[in-house]
Amino acid sequence: MNSPAPGGDRTPLLRAALEYAAAGVPVFPCVPLGKAPLTRQGFKDASRDPSQLARWWRWQPEANIGLVTGSARSSIDIFDIDVHPGGDGFDALVAAEKAGLIDTWSRIVRSPSGGLHLVFPANPSPKQRSWAVPTAHVDFLADGSYVLAPPSRVRTRSGAIAPYTVVARGRSPAPVEGWRLEQLLRPAPTERLTATSAAAASTRSAGTRWDAGRLADWVAGRPEGNRNRSLFWAACRLTESGPITEQSWEILAQGAVRAGLNEIEAVRTIQSAQRSVRPARPASAPPTSGAPAQQSRLRL
Repeated sequence: MNSPAPGGDRTPLLRAALEYAAAGVPVFPCVPLGKAPLTRQGFKDASRDPSQLARWWRWQPEANIGLVTGSARSSIDIFDIDVHPGGDGFDALVAAEKAGLIDTWSRIVRSPSGGLHLVFPANPSPKQRSWAVPTAHVDFLADGSYVLAPPSRVRTRSGAIAPYTVVARGRSPAPVEGWRLEQLLRPAPTERLTATSAAAASTRSAGTRWDAGRLADWVAGRPEGNRNRSLFWAACRLTESGPITEQSWEILAQGAVRAGLNEIEAVRTIQSAQRSVRPARPASAPPTSGAPAQQSRLRL
């Protein structure tokens, strides 16, 4: 097969994209300095075809690199250690290390926020699902998720432009058991509000702050046929909490992606909710029972 692009025409981003694809990871372009997909169906359009990758990066030479995760389509799973204004996931990282659950990473990537992506070979059996534990500030990216990869760059909250950077490489990579990580890090289940009690609580306390992570977890568990409506309701509640950080909206959108919605569909639903709700408006009852519990303050 002929090379998809002459060597001199390959930017560092295209060269990296081709290397990821050759290693078994489907790739797709994301907006320059951002995380949103540039293709119509987002990570569902990801490809390992060198010719397709060359066309994408000729079209957008500065596009960031999105990698699909999970054994259903890819060869990597990722344990994501987040850093947010409300906290970070390094305590969870230490706990996982002490439990001996994450010693087999293939490489570690430092994210622009100062967090870490621990990359593991995907576990084909059993297939692993994606999950998030917002209270511990960690995510596990497997089937149905994606991540930006080096040398992608994003604009941080401060306005600075920072890259994703490989900071370590493992010696004996092997799949990680995501379910054991979740079992270790997820807090014990708490009582969820019913539709009636949620409505009553909202009426008593208009303007209550809703936690983006818990809303995202709730949306991620909605069944097909109720996902868009549930996302719209959750986005309305988050809008009422205002002002909301960009990171909060990303967390909610990823919850919708985990539920099975594509990224563009999730973003459009969230934008529709933002247009339809005033921040001071009291919260209404959720569309179905099982709404996520509220917290007294926002933790991201």
